[in-house]
Amino acid sequence: APQGERLAYVSRERDAHGNMSASVLKWAEIAAADIRIETLVEEGNAAIISLAWHPDGHKIALSRPRTEEGPPFIEQVDLAGNRSLLHTFVDPEAVDPELHTWAFISLNWSPAGKHLAYHLRKNSASLTADVVETRVLNIETGQELELSPGLSYPQWLAYSPAGEQLASIAGGGRDLVSNKRLEVVDLVTGQ
Repeated sequence: APQGERLAYVSRERDAHGNMSASVLKWAEIAAADIRIETLVEEGNAAIISLAWHPDGHKIALSRPRTEEGPPFIEQVDLAGNRSLLHTFVDPEAVDPELHTWAFISLNWSPAGKHLAYHLRKNSASLTADVVETRVLNIETGQELELSPGLSYPQWLAYSPAGEQLASIAGGGRDLVSNKRLEVVDLVTGQ
């Protein structure tokens, strides 16, 4: 976590009947004399694809994939286990069963927690390796800004210290250096 000696992680565990759960989100407080582990989210069949600590160190954003019940979404959970929905993917047209947006990945908070940047992963690993959509969500307004597509490297999304600009590496193709460029978006103006 950005503050304190905290670690968040996702695991898979067996229930009393020996069945594997999809994802369990836990956090650990690591002190000199003791380690305290708390379970935040434990649901039998709901996967957690990506997670990111909020800059305040007291909340975690986590992404859930598309399921038969609905589109992918991002929710936030605080350390007491209280959950709130941050964003749901809106399909621009009918969902193609062969190729569709599957999950939010590379979650990345701005320093003040006003924006959340991410990539959109397709249900095809091969296409996801070639290029992903890059977007940033204004948490206060709920507006989503679409940036130039790039590769799904979380470290290719970086905020200015004040969090008013986001730099990203844009360009498709699996080669890390060919056809790539640095782009900077002003998150205040959208330019």
